[in-house]
Amino acid sequence: GLLDQMGDALTPPDGIDAQQQYQLRALLSLVPEGEGDKARKLAVREKKVCEKLRNNIDNIAVKIADCILQLCEDHASGAAIVEGVDGKFGEADFELSYAGLSDFHNGLEGIIGPPSVHFMQAMEEEHTREHKLNKEFTTSSYGITTTPKTEWLFVAGSQRQVQSHLKSIGGEWPAETRGLKDESHRRKYEPLETYVEEAKKLNEKLKAMKELELIEAEVAGARLYTGPMNVKYNGVLRNPPADGVLYVTTLHSVNSCIVKSSKLTKATKVYRGVVGGKLPPSFLKPNE
Repeated sequence: GLLDQMGDALTPPDGIDAQQQYQLRALLSLVPEGEGDKARKLAVREKKVCEKLRNNIDNIAVKIADCILQLCEDHASGAAIVEGVDGKFGEADFELSYAGLSDFHNGLEGIIGPPSVHFMQAMEEEHTREHKLNKEFTTSSYGITTTPKTEWLFVAGSQRQVQSHLKSIGGEWPAETRGLKDESHRRKYEPLETYVEEAKKLNEKLKAMKELELIEAEVAGARLYTGPMNVKYNGVLRNPPADGVLYVTTLHSVNSCIVKSSKLTKATKVYRGVVGGKLPPSFLKPNE
């Protein structure tokens, strides 16, 4: 490619090839050992590198033109772009799915249905009632073994509920067993009121922007999602159970919190790594 062409320009004619070790050796040899101090050496090296590149500018220009033409061809062919992207991630074990426009317009409600209007009551019931999903589980990230009921009480339980439940599980909340940098990163119990109070600061900013303010259920949902329950929530969204979706109101609360608080978030790049997954053609091919 272009870098190889530039490497060729810097490599002496008698070089064995243009591999990196020869390019680096050639670059270092441009300035003899006794050629002044560090600043002087850098100046001389810069001058000689520029001279060598100028002498090969025609070849480099042709290579740049070839790269641009190839990019234009790739852009015109969606398949070519997808193949190029997949190649960067190595051999794929499976193909990722990518929803269509109808899924986007239907939103969360199109996947799991509408929430209850009795937010906190419904969220508590979703985590504490008998259901095959409301069983003990262990997270893969920090090795926390817990239950949905325990996590609900950890986040939103009343003082009486917390005391009673702690007694029933041995007096301590489920804790991380791996993955912690140090003890200061271990999760700590705080009553929901503490986070609701903190949310008031965000609400002042949202109010000034004439945006909707955060409510208690959204704060609770966000706190739940940042803990072990994200395993359950993501599982429901990726593969909704046939016998009815659990955590409906909770998921709507989490989503609503993200949408509202996003008004206070600065736009930035987000990188998401996927191990063994291949991007589907629909990810890069424009639709109608």
